[in-house]
Amino acid sequence: MAKEKFNVLLIASHHGLFVTLKSLEQFKKKIGELIVVIPDDKIEKYSKMDGDEFQNYRELVVKETKKVKKSARIFTASFDVHRRVSQTAEFLSEIDAHGIWLQVCAGSIVNKMPGDNVIPDMKERLLLMSSIRCYDGNRKLDMYMMLQQPNYAVYEKQNSQSFIINADNIPATILPDMFLIKEAIGRNQFQTISPHAFSSQEELVEFAFGGKQLIDHAWRASKCIVADYWSVVMQAKIKIEELYGYPLELYLPHIENCHGLIPAVTIQRIINNATEAKDYSLAFRSALS
Repeated sequence: MAKEKFNVLLIASHHGLFVTLKSLEQFKKKIGELIVVIPDDKIEKYSKMDGDEFQNYRELVVKETKKVKKSARIFTASFDVHRRVSQTAEFLSEIDAHGIWLQVCAGSIVNKMPGDNVIPDMKERLLLMSSIRCYDGNRKLDMYMMLQQPNYAVYEKQNSQSFIINADNIPATILPDMFLIKEAIGRNQFQTISPHAFSSQEELVEFAFGGKQLIDHAWRASKCIVADYWSVVMQAKIKIEELYGYPLELYLPHIENCHGLIPAVTIQRIINNATEAKDYSLAFRSALS
């Protein structure tokens, strides 16, 4: 699997897509097929907003996607972001796609491509997903129950913002997300991977982590395949726990290349937050983790 190219499916649900595309440019030679799906309701929404980056959204998506891979395909389709897994499966079936696909949402950073022994063999699997809860299986750090968080079933804990799907194993009848995942688990076609592989917001960071746990969490997340901190990094003001707990500096090498694609105020916020997070935590993570 180490020499395989990976197919990538991006969901262009907002302007964060452009920083995601910039992060993919470094992996051009490792990408087999590249597809971008633009939810049709976003095109209508943006056409009514001020600014060229909104009026010309589809044109910008096509232009920037082709910079990453000339053979890339761009589709406009109805897409409910709350049904990412089942709709991704349906879409790949409709276009008769084959092989293994990395699905990534807009605003994520692709930090490394799968392969190179990063993920287990997916030949017989349908889905590879990580948990939304980093410490759910660690009794020493089982703070979810302490915070009265719900005790999810295993198929409800999965992070559907980013995942890997084998298009060759998609069932003929595609059920909604929860049932599709549950069915894949029952058929032994589901594989879990470290929650830091597809790293996103962790509900314990703000409420329960101590200093060393924050640093450990950010250090492990900095080695991820995909980092998804868009809703944090674009805020006008973020909390100190988030500066320590998330590797927001992963956005720095890519966001500078997004001028004219993402509103200037958002770009500046991301630069400020990512720079501040780097100053706060990177040296500490290296020393203590």
